Amino acid sequence: MPSPEETVKLVQQSMAVYVKPREQAEHVRRVIAYHLQSTVEGSRPGGPLCLIDASANISEPYQGIRGATQEFFKASAANSKALEEFETVRKAHTQLNQPAGPVIKPNRYEILDDKLHLINQQEKSARLGTLERHIDILSEKPATNPDFLSLKPIFKDLRPLVKVPREIVDSLAMDENADRRDLASLVEKLDKVLLKSKLLLTREEQYLQTLKSQISLDPRSVTPSAKARALDTTRNELINWIESELSKASTNADDSDAGHDSDSSHGPSTSGEKPGEEDEVAKKTRQTIMTKLGTVKESYQLYVAARKSLVAALKEPVSMSARPVAEPPVRQPQESPATTEGSSGTASYLLLPYLSKLSELTAAQKAVIAYKSHFNVALAKQLKEACQIIDHLVPESQLLPQFPWPASERAKHLNPGSLDHLTAAVSDQPDLSSQIKPWVFASDSARIATMETVAESIEDGQVGIESINKTLTEIASLFGEVNGDSASISQGDPWADLALDLGLLGPKPRP
Repeated sequence: MPSPEETVKLVQQSMAVYVKPREQAEHVRRVIAYHLQSTVEGSRPGGPLCLIDASANISEPYQGIRGATQEFFKASAANSKALEEFETVRKAHTQLNQPAGPVIKPNRYEILDDKLHLINQQEKSARLGTLERHIDILSEKPATNPDFLSLKPIFKDLRPLVKVPREIVDSLAMDENADRRDLASLVEKLDKVLLKSKLLLTREEQYLQTLKSQISLDPRSVTPSAKARALDTTRNELINWIESELSKASTNADDSDAGHDSDSSHGPSTSGEKPGEEDEVAKKTRQTIMTKLGTVKESYQLYVAARKSLVAALKEPVSMSARPVAEPPVRQPQESPATTEGSSGTASYLLLPYLSKLSELTAAQKAVIAYKSHFNVALAKQLKEACQIIDHLVPESQLLPQFPWPASERAKHLNPGSLDHLTAAVSDQPDLSSQIKPWVFASDSARIATMETVAESIEDGQVGIESINKTLTEIASLFGEVNGDSASISQGDPWADLALDLGLLGPKPRP
């Protein structure tokens, strides 16, 4: 079978006789048209002369035709012959190029399936190539080495840790089985604490306002001497309490030292450890404690003396004369308790009942606050559950869509200046009353509608009963069954002796 290039060359050689340049073909057409126009005596031809049917048989000689027309017919016959030869060559070439076996046309669905399968295979190949590329990248990193995660090379240059007893480690270890608090529970607990603090703050503010309204004494009207006496009494009580606590602390320290000495004296006989080192450490510790305790006592005595001098200066009247500046008092550890003994007895006798009463009131107030907070938490929980139940019942209710809450009442309730809105804003809790009001309104509306329906039914029944009574009365009158109140039988009526059932004469009615 010849190649396409050879076929093209063969066709060009066979058609070279009939193929002419465009200018030459145009010139030939113009010449032929001119001759034809001169032959037909000035009339234009009906159509283009070049469009001749190839099937027309013009190969026969034409007699009686001369001139340009004869030449045209000759050219047309040559053209038809050339077209027939071209068609014969084309058919032969087509038969040569056709395959020997039958041509099987592929199914378009099979082609589509093959295309989809090819696309899936390409995508799978791309994914596998991506995975392989990333695996190669990871394999090049040092973390893939099994020794990379070993801790021995990391801690080889460090000093070993101090050995800690097993009990301490166990006490500091975190319990893995401990309950992990959920974030929601923490948020709920935080909300409860915040609510409790808000409630306490509100109550404290109210209590403060109440106390301010009850207190009639103006602090500005108190004289400086009264303030000084009150301050002196309070400070003396505070001094006595601190001194008593210090004396208790020193007594406990002495007892512990004595016990330690006795333990150390009996220690060598009961234990096999080194008693000398323990005695030295105990002595050093005791000396350090006693030194610090003495320093604290001296500083406190200096503070007490300076405070007493300040109080005495406040009690004395102020004068414009120059007064010498008092030097800081010298340490007098034995005089400070004696100087305050006389005034502290009277002050403690006066303030002790009030202090005990205040402690009792404080404990009672704490208990009341704890109970109130517990009750508030329980009520808030119940309120929340009730609001959730109401929210779940709203879509299932058939009463609310039938009797909706009026828009005027809703706008009045949602008004920022209304009492319900202010209460809900202050309390920071779900407003149960606002959720109950539509239900109350719907139930009242349903009750009123039911009562109206029942009243209408009763009225209809009464009307029916009256009509039935009237009908029965008419029937009774027709049958002659009349009551004494309705009519009286006349004695002279001749029809009264007749029986109404069979028309026979009946007994006369008794007078």
